[in-house]
Amino acid sequence: MKVLSVVWKIQDNNIPKLALDLTGAGIVIHNICEYIGQKCNSYVMIGSESMKAVKSGNIQYLDNNLESLQEKDNDKRLKLLIAGFSKNLELIKPDIVNFHGTGDFIFNCVKICIVKKIKYVVTIHLYIAKKINILKMETTKRYLSNILSLPEINIMVVGNGMKKKVLKDFPCIDKKNVYVIANGTDYMPVNTDGLIRKKFGVENKKVLILAGTINERKNQIQVVEAYKLLPDILKSKVMVFFCGKDTMDGQLEAAINASGYEQMLHYVGAIPSTEMYRYYSIADGYIMPSLAEGLSIACLEALRYGIPQIMFEDSECAEDLGDSKVSILVKERSNIALSKGIEQWYYTKWDTEYIKNYSNYFSMERVVSDYLEYYKKILRK
Repeated sequence: MKVLSVVWKIQDNNIPKLALDLTGAGIVIHNICEYIGQKCNSYVMIGSESMKAVKSGNIQYLDNNLESLQEKDNDKRLKLLIAGFSKNLELIKPDIVNFHGTGDFIFNCVKICIVKKIKYVVTIHLYIAKKINILKMETTKRYLSNILSLPEINIMVVGNGMKKKVLKDFPCIDKKNVYVIANGTDYMPVNTDGLIRKKFGVENKKVLILAGTINERKNQIQVVEAYKLLPDILKSKVMVFFCGKDTMDGQLEAAINASGYEQMLHYVGAIPSTEMYRYYSIADGYIMPSLAEGLSIACLEALRYGIPQIMFEDSECAEDLGDSKVSILVKERSNIALSKGIEQWYYTKWDTEYIKNYSNYFSMERVVSDYLEYYKKILRK
């Protein structure tokens, strides 16, 4: 089988220009394409960077036709990419095209597949529900609406909670056309050398971590507000580490400084994936207050260490990670409710071995096996 994956961005440590995309989506898309390449021919076309044909691991990257683009001209870029996609269809004649994400580039390429009757599926890694208003996410919502409004669109989503939100917002979509394949990770736990524990004086405290770009969607500042509402006894016993690239001009650090708990709340910046083990290793819990989320890769990585989760009950992740022995599901999106969730987490006796065993389901081997079975299903239509 020949699988052509079309993406805007991807993370690949073997290619310098692609190595710096440390987002969960960039990492998981690479892993999917890499693992597919162990079973069949895996081709990838990207849109974010000029790319020549090159092999990396089990992935064959394709020329994306952007080499002639010298100036920042979005209209010209889009035309070149669409032409490059058409050329690649003729070149490799894929059995199926898997689009990852949305955007004008992917939207136009999907329409080409529809016209040419080429089998395809669109994987949605992040869904912003219509009722959610998040700063700087209106364009993302428009891209989602464009894709999901196409007739007879084949959609794959990364979690069951996401499927429910898509069908609620787009009742015109036949539920049979929205397929769920829960995310997975190939992350392997690594023991810490204790550097972070020593640096921050973590001894005799419980540690919460959260990882991801610092932005409104990830909603990290609410954790600071919830922390301020904890009983005083817990404020001396719970430490929180915020990991991620700041895109909010220091608002998180300002909130931490204004809280008066700088010794317990620490923004540590963007952490390379190769260094995250230092934080997972000292963590007793993972907290995810996101307003919208896919099935978070950082959550799945934390599970590998036996780390329990705290998230809101209406999170897209809640249905897939809602085991009471694994997660605290906070019923309301208020600061006090989140604070109570942290308190419940602190006093709960967690079985780390149960959580580690629970995490085994979220493997890349299972994910890609499910992808390939779904491709076969589409090809049989």
